[in-house]
Amino acid sequence: MDYPILFPIKDYEGRYSITKDGKIWSHINKGGWLKGHLAKGYRYYCLTKIDKTHSHKSAHRLVAQTFLPNTYNRPEVNHKNGIKDDNCFQNLEWVTAKQNSQHTYDVLGYISKRRKLSDSDVVYIRLNYIKGQGNGYRGNKHILCELFNVAGSVILNIVNRKTYKKPVNKLLYGKGR
Repeated sequence: MDYPILFPIKDYEGRYSITKDGKIWSHINKGGWLKGHLAKGYRYYCLTKIDKTHSHKSAHRLVAQTFLPNTYNRPEVNHKNGIKDDNCFQNLEWVTAKQNSQHTYDVLGYISKRRKLSDSDVVYIRLNYIKGQGNGYRGNKHILCELFNVAGSVILNIVNRKTYKKPVNKLLYGKGR
């Protein structure tokens, strides 16, 4: 039988150890594997220090702190494959909040619930927007506003690529650029 290799958890040395895939062994009393609990898909463990204070720690963060150097001092840990309970160190990486958010869009295909327009709506707006020329001609911004039930500023931000930056590239060229 192969026994997993255990590594001490920082600030909990002598009390808990962790494997490279995020399982935690307690050295307290007779010892044993902690079950932890799931919250929003992530596995959490309740760890107790010698002074009896306890805190809930996510398995992925404990794995990253133990096995992955955080050279650029990035604040978040990302699951590369998007599976929140896959805490193997090869599946984790340190990222910024922006990188983590972009990963959910690029890799996992997540679209924000706050997002009102689809990618095809954005493409339609960009391809069909006609700027007003003065001389009494207003362009078609007001028509697009009515069609998509959005404000004029939304249309201008889309056309000027201040918002919805990736949809056109993704639809026209097959991926975000």
